[in-house]
Amino acid sequence: MAYIVEMPRKERLRIAHLLSQLQPTGAESYAIELAKHQLRQGHKVFMLSDRFHFENPCEKTVLTLGDRKFLNRIRNILRLRRFSKDNSIDILHAHSRAASWVGNWVAKLGGPPLISTVHGRQHIHTSSRLTDPYGSKILVVCENLEHHLTHELRISRNKITVIPNLIASVTPETNGDIKLDPRFKWIGIFGRSSGPKGRKIGEWICGLKVLLEKYPQLAIVHAGGPLADLSSESVKIWDQLNAKHLNRCLSFGFTHKLSEIQAQCSGQIGSGRIAAEGLMKRIPTLASGEGVFEEIVTLSNLETAFSSNFGDINRTSVKDVLVNLDTLDSFIASITHESWTEALLEKLQQQCEIRFDPKANALCVEQSYAAFLS
Repeated sequence: MAYIVEMPRKERLRIAHLLSQLQPTGAESYAIELAKHQLRQGHKVFMLSDRFHFENPCEKTVLTLGDRKFLNRIRNILRLRRFSKDNSIDILHAHSRAASWVGNWVAKLGGPPLISTVHGRQHIHTSSRLTDPYGSKILVVCENLEHHLTHELRISRNKITVIPNLIASVTPETNGDIKLDPRFKWIGIFGRSSGPKGRKIGEWICGLKVLLEKYPQLAIVHAGGPLADLSSESVKIWDQLNAKHLNRCLSFGFTHKLSEIQAQCSGQIGSGRIAAEGLMKRIPTLASGEGVFEEIVTLSNLETAFSSNFGDINRTSVKDVLVNLDTLDSFIASITHESWTEALLEKLQQQCEIRFDPKANALCVEQSYAAFLS
């Protein structure tokens, strides 16, 4: 991946980010981090979405892009076209297929050009293979997505650029409201608790049932989504663990304090942005998401982890894979035996800071805009 050097701009841009957020996801975090950089560069930035879940410095407008009913889509096309005209929008930047679909029609009807960032695998069916709603340019957050789009959806590679997530390195908060009991080695299970990622989290919880007995110094903290979104079996097991191992099983559901909780963990299980943020805090990480990559992240497999966005993205379609409890056992053993060296964790941190440098990656995005505005 080559970073592009900043070039002079003729003018400041007016940018509209389009999302179809019905629940908090990494796409929203990405768009907000990108928007922060764009605002610092002097651009005017708008954000349109069904809902907003995080602190957001943009001028926000509610638009139900996640509602795919035909009549609603027609209304959204007309509303976005009017919005773009009234606010002199220079470029539309979509962050989901539903948002791209609407933005692409606005662009076809004489509105501003559309660029899309694809954050996850797209459903494969006849329609997705025959239609490309992503606009003039596609940005993807990892290499496996590029392979997925070119080989499974038959989109030209020339249209696609890999630009990783934008993740600012932050100093872990030490004076927050949440305090985990320092007598234990806390393993964080982080991520959305719905959909395929929620099913994986439920499997990890079931696997930890035995390991809490094996490792008396082990404790578990969950955050990222409500437990109620997990399967009934997973919720039942969690309740049993919570009753049996008092103060060693905590869940904070969806919380804006996730970074604060993460900073107190001795290790974490997660994928995507959360995995990267943990590594940038020097937290040992078992990468596990919607994909099949499921490994303890080390320097030897870091590039593979990057390519899959830490276990979120497969190169090709595969059936669901059960979690590997031997890997989980090995990971917890490495934490409880304090096998991780500061030197290793520092190198992992440095590599992640290079990969996810928000300024460098935001400049790459801006260069993608420039190609269609010159």
